[in-house]
Amino acid sequence: MNRIILFLCLTALALFAQTSPTTVSVDATDCTRRLYHVKMTMPVKPGPLTLLYPEWIPGEHGPTGPVTDLVNVRITSGSKAIPWRRDLNDMYTFALDVPQGVSAIEIALDYIATPESSGFSSAASTTDKLAILSWNQMLLYPKGIPTDQLKYQADLTVPAGWRYASALPIETESGRHIQFQPASLTTLVDSPVLMGVYFKTVDLSPGTTPPHYLHIAAPPKSLQMRSLTTGIWFRKRGPCLVRATIATITSCSL
Repeated sequence: MNRIILFLCLTALALFAQTSPTTVSVDATDCTRRLYHVKMTMPVKPGPLTLLYPEWIPGEHGPTGPVTDLVNVRITSGSKAIPWRRDLNDMYTFALDVPQGVSAIEIALDYIATPESSGFSSAASTTDKLAILSWNQMLLYPKGIPTDQLKYQADLTVPAGWRYASALPIETESGRHIQFQPASLTTLVDSPVLMGVYFKTVDLSPGTTPPHYLHIAAPPKSLQMRSLTTGIWFRKRGPCLVRATIATITSCSL
């Protein structure tokens, strides 16, 4: 009996295995107007498919995904539109039928960043000079697969003159376009992007491996003041902070 259950579980995992990562391309050049444009390509198999918009956000301990700010969802294969249906009881759920012969679908959507200050990561985080991009606001994912097993590859186009920082490793970078290395959906959602016109990076552990950086986006005057205070403080305290962080992570992972 146990062998049968194990066989069925392994068979189910094989059916959902990705041959290539889902790509997420975010055009943030309109983020100064609080608009983000997203294009995704997702490997699929013919038949019924349920897609989810992230609802339960890590670290927020509640159903805080800002689904009301998701607009203009379009799903296609090649030049043909694929009809989709939103669940009448769960607005985070999208159902569709993948046609025979289709191995990938294209998803286009827009995200409108709220001006409201209430909330967690879904609160106001975009101005004409600064933005925090939370990947969970910019994507859909297939239902029924652990997010650790879903591979996504993100790329980002930032406004002209803006700089950026993220914990995601970079694969290629050209001008305003950055392509990140593939990662699990769990890691992607846990790696927001800070970007802005006025930006400073402080090396917390010069010459050590792995490197540790503090990225700051702020108005120019604040950035100049922070430059003095962070320079003095981190020359004295930075290495100790890094060692303490590594020790804490190591002890927690045992």
